[in-house]
Amino acid sequence: MSRTTVVLMSAGYKYGHPAAGHVFDVTSCPNPRAQAHLRPAQSKALMGGQLSLRLRILAMAVYIRKVGGSEPGVYAICCTGGRDRSPFIVGEVARTLRNRCPKWRIVVRHREGLLE
Repeated sequence: MSRTTVVLMSAGYKYGHPAAGHVFDVTSCPNPRAQAHLRPAQSKALMGGQLSLRLRILAMAVYIRKVGGSEPGVYAICCTGGRDRSPFIVGEVARTLRNRCPKWRIVVRHREGLLE
């Protein structure tokens, strides 16, 4: 039996709509470049003060977990430019799914590149 493969892709709307079966809009989430406590090196901060962002990440992971078993494919997480919010959130969703769905193959792609 083959493993379920789920592709999580970060993308920016200003470069066009992503080719994905499901799209999550995270333009209203905090920008990790503008808020030091959200930068990848300090992503543990999400466990504490950023409860609403953590809940949104968890909600995305729960949705993908529920739908992904029957609809494996590409799930895009998009913001305006695709270099800050969406790559950060894709990483957090991927980590959550890897913990909750260890038999799944989780692939992460960043259409616009990573934040510098």
